[in-house]
Amino acid sequence: MPGTSRCAGRAGLRFAQPEILFLPASSLHPPAREASGMDSPPLGDPQPPKPAPAKPLTDLDFRSGARIEELNQLIQEYEARSAGIRNAPAEEWHRAKNLVFSLLGQVQKSYGRLPTVNRYLLLSGGVQQGTVQVDPGSLQPLSPGSDYDTDFTLLVPVLDAAGVPVTLDMKRSPPGHAQVSLHPFGAPALSRWSDCCCPGDEAYLSAERVSDWFFASFASCAKDARVEQRGGVTSAVLAVGPYRILYDLVPVVALKGWPAVARPWLTQAHFWDGKLTDEEAAGGFYLSPSASGPHWRLAFSASELHLRKIEEQAAEEGEEDGFPLGGPDCLQ
Repeated sequence: MPGTSRCAGRAGLRFAQPEILFLPASSLHPPAREASGMDSPPLGDPQPPKPAPAKPLTDLDFRSGARIEELNQLIQEYEARSAGIRNAPAEEWHRAKNLVFSLLGQVQKSYGRLPTVNRYLLLSGGVQQGTVQVDPGSLQPLSPGSDYDTDFTLLVPVLDAAGVPVTLDMKRSPPGHAQVSLHPFGAPALSRWSDCCCPGDEAYLSAERVSDWFFASFASCAKDARVEQRGGVTSAVLAVGPYRILYDLVPVVALKGWPAVARPWLTQAHFWDGKLTDEEAAGGFYLSPSASGPHWRLAFSASELHLRKIEEQAAEEGEEDGFPLGGPDCLQ
């Protein structure tokens, strides 16, 4: 197509800028007769002007219509801001983490539902980066740079099943999901969580109702923070000094051992054989909220964290063989 270049710029295609040509009035009328009385050339259509020399193309992003130069400036600004965040003093991150833990302590003090001695799992990156598996359609996106500067995911156990003989009911749940009964936790747990149980079956804890309660409880204690509910995730943006730190809080049920449905995966050959202890590889798992209403999704975030550390160590040592991390969390 004339005037269009298929060359790709940094962020899109390149298109020629449309031109408007202004012709002199003399080119639109026949020339007047000379004073000498000589006949003028025969009247006829004026000759079209010669095309103007080609001008440099203007870079445009095909999707947004923005100029490539403007996009490059935004990219440079984002990289500069990211570098500033990465180089931020460690004390800022500790302040943010301590603030979140303090708010969770207030939730426990006010409502008495969280374990008195709790073990959180802190992951680098928010749920939008895939730290835990959630339904993308349930997330109202938050944008780095405009909404926050850096992000973390914190798994918060609302029930700790260590030492409790829990049997998961997977027959009435979608693949990779389960329901958890409160009967093994005793009458106090049944009474404490009665308003968060499944309608019509008060023995089973509803993931959806627990998520709603957790959001309302945390938001009531974090009045100075921006707190939003995004599906089963409670997202809190904390202002610490000049930084805005996003914490995606995920209420979970913490379980010891390994689910029977995932045991065949343990018997297969793995890249981590001999590099992890049985406790590190299969010492525990979580039940996290899902898009399936009252059902909980099996999550193996603690084991995946150990696998990721081995992957990073292998990369530092120059090992070229890659491996997938799609373990039992991908159960179908």
